[in-house]
Amino acid sequence: MAYKISVIGGINLDIGGRPSESLRLRDSNIGTISRSAGGVGFNIAKNLAERGTTVSLVSALGDDSDGGTLMLAARAAGIDITDTLVTGSLPTSRYLYVTDENGDMYTAVNDMRVTELITPEYLRDKMSEINRSDALVADANLRRDTLEYIAQRAKIPIYADSVSVAKCLKLKGLALRAIKPNMAEAEKLTGRDTPEEAAKALLESGVGRVFISLGTDGMYAAEVGNSCRVPCPEVVSGNTNGAGDAAMAAIILADLDGKDLEETARAAVEAAAQTVALQ
Repeated sequence: MAYKISVIGGINLDIGGRPSESLRLRDSNIGTISRSAGGVGFNIAKNLAERGTTVSLVSALGDDSDGGTLMLAARAAGIDITDTLVTGSLPTSRYLYVTDENGDMYTAVNDMRVTELITPEYLRDKMSEINRSDALVADANLRRDTLEYIAQRAKIPIYADSVSVAKCLKLKGLALRAIKPNMAEAEKLTGRDTPEEAAKALLESGVGRVFISLGTDGMYAAEVGNSCRVPCPEVVSGNTNGAGDAAMAAIILADLDGKDLEETARAAVEAAAQTVALQ
């Protein structure tokens, strides 16, 4: 079935560096540097569009060359960005990351100040159309008051990506259909240091389904009365950037299709593994 899904979240220019040999700190490393469209909101929307979904993205861009590049990338991916805000007051978001020689992220810095302009006031006249979608995706790049507004006004299932340890607490206590944190984010959200206990706490807080990414150990998934662990498929090591967003898109579509918890978790880890293998 073809779905219509609205995404509210970040879009940014990804600038990535990968050393050719072992990463040396406090030194210049020989390697490759890439530039591409990214951001959790954009990546999830792109993955959904690639799977035949009608997708709209509400985000924010600076009125600059990077913003123009990202608008072209979104349209080329089949994403409707009619409601994305364009401003001259702040630059387009940029995400600068460095991986190790195997493609696993070592560190990153993001400048996503423009996303703060996605306010409840900005969304007010857009929620009616958003509620005509089959599902809504929000990421923790958004302001807390914006996320609260979305949770209060949405009449459709909300799927949330916790983005990072620094931002995940903005999702705490929101009534969500599903959430996909990694273990560090889950621990920050709940204060629990095992996936089982963290998932239990999230379910008790009102989340319908919890999918905790465990990296190369796969995924722990839970809902009331049911849980499972799904191993990660073996893949050739590569750049893991965007793998979690592919997993999120797979979770949304499998859930909308009525797949059970284990089927949904397996779809997520397979989508993430395919993304890594292609990079």
